[in-house]
Amino acid sequence: MRVRVGSSVWLGTAIDLRAAALSVSGQQVAAAVSNAEPVGGVSVRCPRPDAFGQELLHIHADRSISKSRILPLAARSRGLCPPQDERRRKIERKLRTEPPNAIETAPLRERIATLGDEITRLQERVMRMQGALAALRTEDGDGEQQVRSTLAETVRRLSELETERDAVRQQLDDARKMNRRRRDEHDERLRLEDHAANLRRAANEWLTARVSGAYASALRTAPEGTSRTVRRALALIRVGTIPSPVVLETDAFDSSTAARNWLDTPVIQL
Repeated sequence: MRVRVGSSVWLGTAIDLRAAALSVSGQQVAAAVSNAEPVGGVSVRCPRPDAFGQELLHIHADRSISKSRILPLAARSRGLCPPQDERRRKIERKLRTEPPNAIETAPLRERIATLGDEITRLQERVMRMQGALAALRTEDGDGEQQVRSTLAETVRRLSELETERDAVRQQLDDARKMNRRRRDEHDERLRLEDHAANLRRAANEWLTARVSGAYASALRTAPEGTSRTVRRALALIRVGTIPSPVVLETDAFDSSTAARNWLDTPVIQL
């Protein structure tokens, strides 16, 4: 590990910055540990924190600790793998596939209604013209050819609209089938999400059960003279494996070397 603050540089796995009278905060140092780039004049060359290391990156009296969330991460950091993981991963891969969007059917229904009105109007017009054409034949009247022509054009237009209505009806039927399938997929997705959540809880319980004894032991031997929150955080660090450094803003240990040795992880002490 290599820590640079301004022009000053420290090397090692147990670095104590308390005697350097530096105007840097634990928050800045923790951010520098997480980032590959310098933060506020502070840079730290080290392995970057994983999920467990990020949870316990910066230890100070004012922070809160969720043992139920972090203890399973500690178990995973030790290489433990619960039997629920494989099934959960398969479900989560399925859930990464986005469901299709619902198809809006209102415009299709409106178009069918509009076409129906127009078709009815043209059907009535065809009937009237057919009656007019029959009368012209009976009376041997003039204009028969014009009526025939208008009738043919009206029948052609009527056929086009009926064909369009059939097509739109098919679109509506397909859309309704798609939406029913989407609702079924949505219900299945909810079921899978619940199943995945249950598997995560079961996995966390499995992991917690395998390190709870080590955590209780670490908590009993954690340094006295500091808050219970800090002692819980230190015990969690001791239980797991953190290759990245931990930033300690606490006087729980006499030195950064003592902190590194008890925690078994690189330490930056402020």
